[in-house]
Amino acid sequence: MGKILLIEDDGLLTKDLKKILEDCGYDVITAYSYVSAMDRWKGYKGKFDCIIIDLNINSSNLGDRKSSKYIPICGMAFLDDILEGVYNPENGEDEKETVAKLNHLNKVIIYSGVLKSLKQRKFEFKYYDQLFSILKSETSVAKLINKVREIIKY
Repeated sequence: MGKILLIEDDGLLTKDLKKILEDCGYDVITAYSYVSAMDRWKGYKGKFDCIIIDLNINSSNLGDRKSSKYIPICGMAFLDDILEGVYNPENGEDEKETVAKLNHLNKVIIYSGVLKSLKQRKFEFKYYDQLFSILKSETSVAKLINKVREIIKY
């Protein structure tokens, strides 16, 4: 059974996705904001097999400096923060750190309705090309499940 961190602030969508993923055999931990996502990440020591993240999550307690950088894609603040200790070329990144960074990124699925905002700002994020994204729509849940299965092979 794989463990998934689902970061989504739409309560009804969270409930539906959680049920679908649990019916597929996954253990799903939910978060609704940047703060709750960081709490879950620290509480589980980053031991997730997959991260599904909405970009437009609640930004409360993000701080003024980060809020101005990340609005409306606050989900990226979470990704930046969890990767900060893994990938920092200014501090002399080595090959092991690069592999760890790529392993984290290969687990991320951005499932959001604001992908256009991310694409317009892609050069702010060094790892943009490593991210897999799915635009939310009525037919995108099947695509999301297939990508989760691809990431969590069992």
